[in-house]
Amino acid sequence: MAIRTTPKVISKRIVAALLATILLALISLTVHALDNKEKIMPQEVTLQLGKKGPESFKLAGAVADHHTAGELAGFLDLKWPSKQLGVVTIRHGGHDLTIPHTFSAMGTAWSQPKGEGVVGIDLNSGISAGELIRHREAYDLWVKLMKRIQDSGWQRYIYLSSPRLTGKDAIRYFQDEENFGLGEITDPGAVPDFNTWYSVMMKRGMIATFYLDGVEMSLSFDSTVNDQEDLDDINKTLSFKEWGQYMMRIEFNNLRMSMREQMYLTFLEGIHDEKMLSAKREDIANNMTKYWPRYRDIELAKRKKEEAMLVSKGYKIDEGYQDPDLLPYLQKEPKF
Repeated sequence: MAIRTTPKVISKRIVAALLATILLALISLTVHALDNKEKIMPQEVTLQLGKKGPESFKLAGAVADHHTAGELAGFLDLKWPSKQLGVVTIRHGGHDLTIPHTFSAMGTAWSQPKGEGVVGIDLNSGISAGELIRHREAYDLWVKLMKRIQDSGWQRYIYLSSPRLTGKDAIRYFQDEENFGLGEITDPGAVPDFNTWYSVMMKRGMIATFYLDGVEMSLSFDSTVNDQEDLDDINKTLSFKEWGQYMMRIEFNNLRMSMREQMYLTFLEGIHDEKMLSAKREDIANNMTKYWPRYRDIELAKRKKEEAMLVSKGYKIDEGYQDPDLLPYLQKEPKF
């Protein structure tokens, strides 16, 4: 038999339902508020690569992401609001390099081999605190940053397959007059004048590479506003001839891992059987004294060919440049 429901009972049920809904909403808002509070990062953090890396990210309040790459890798994320950008210090080999105006930092930790810790750190940063900046001011800050990086112990790093250029030859290559190395800085100590710098920035942006104790730092610097129309979307009162917007992406990579991957790509090419691939990878990893010289010879042959072409165009090669000895960092046990 159906139970008859009176208007009074219905009214009580509606009130109870509304109260329950309000209570759930308040709980939800409280949880979200707590979550947001937890995600507020300290403005100044110190991060490290290697075995100490995970703990440094944890102390900074990083959010761990173990889903994006499944079982292959884990990512440690830090993000700062635009009103209070982060000040990130990268500590390595007894040297500190501080990068202000940072929007985000991400650490990468591969699941295999175990015990490597954080193998890479990526920063997305501005050249200044403001969203927009005069081109000349951006240039001055970029010049100061290049000097500060080198004063912090980082040295210029030229890939084994890339040409060794310095001084005016490095600037000529950077300008890409013959369509060779547009935006590639082979000598951070050779500073282009403002007009040369600005011309390259408007074409492509630029990249500089440094080295310190088994770690490669790659700094790319780009204009994110390409014309007056782009600038008008942000601020209609400013002229693109004077004002712009610039972003930096700075990548720190443990060469122990990244160089091994390059070697695997070279020596595993053409092998498709999973068992053979696994066995060959292990052989390479366990016999670096055998495979590293072979890999160097392959890459240096590419450099020799490139440099010969540049010499024919009037370039002078920097014969005094010494490639860092990476073999100690490629051995089985991590150095840091």
